[in-house]
Amino acid sequence: MDFSKPRRILVAVDFSEPCAAALKAAKAYASFTGASLVMVHVLYLTDNLFGAGTFAFPDMAAQITAAAKKELQVLVAAAQADGFACEGVVMNGIPDEEIRNFALDPVNEIDLIVVGTHGRTGIARVAFGSVAQRIVQRSPCPALLIPATGNG
Repeated sequence: MDFSKPRRILVAVDFSEPCAAALKAAKAYASFTGASLVMVHVLYLTDNLFGAGTFAFPDMAAQITAAAKKELQVLVAAAQADGFACEGVVMNGIPDEEIRNFALDPVNEIDLIVVGTHGRTGIARVAFGSVAQRIVQRSPCPALLIPATGNG
């Protein structure tokens, strides 16, 4: 693969400000290279959320998944309206692992991963970790880390 010209760019989407910055960067790169975009949102639905569990409530997982798909489709439609070849995928699992697995699958033909970072430091970083960091560290292809607007 020619690393300077990806054909398919995976954009990790969590609907946050850093996600918006990453999506903007991915669109700019796709404009330059002619690549298509694949927006991937990973739901981390657990069966042990505060002792009750996401699945303890009837249809909660289905409602959360449907809401994520709807929100992702808005982003996909906007990218398509801007002239980009784009698709959206919603998965369930541990975000960095699912994104890595998706990128590893040759069927998906992912050449570049773009992910935004929240720029957490100190206790917040220890408490929440960095999904973006784990994605970049374990990426099977080149990865681009984009800081949130205003993070420097």
